[in-house]
Amino acid sequence: MKYEALGMIEVTGFLGAIEAADTALKAANVELLQAEVISGGLTTVQVVGDVGAVQAAVEAAVSVTEKLGCLVGSHVIPRMDAATAEMVFSAIAKQDVAEPVENVVKQAENSIVKEVKESFKK
Repeated sequence: MKYEALGMIEVTGFLGAIEAADTALKAANVELLQAEVISGGLTTVQVVGDVGAVQAAVEAAVSVTEKLGCLVGSHVIPRMDAATAEMVFSAIAKQDVAEPVENVVKQAENSIVKEVKESFKK
């Protein structure tokens, strides 16, 4: 699949990340690039594919995550510039692109559990 566009859905919480990824992947012919866990319980789900498919996938994910109340923001970059694509894909390559989905889920889960525990310490 040629990656013409990058779609990003930023959500709070593990539930939001799973729902965003699942909805986006079911809505259109896109591939999950990564789910990047950021501090504070934020996760950015990234999908790639052709422009129309990515826009449809992001719109579907936005609709579902808004209903859950966990949407932070979303954005689609159509026809990425070569330098942008290199930046995105080289960052993924450094993280080992072949990393199993279970590891990504476990990483997100551990990050959220850690932050919840820290919030109770305060």
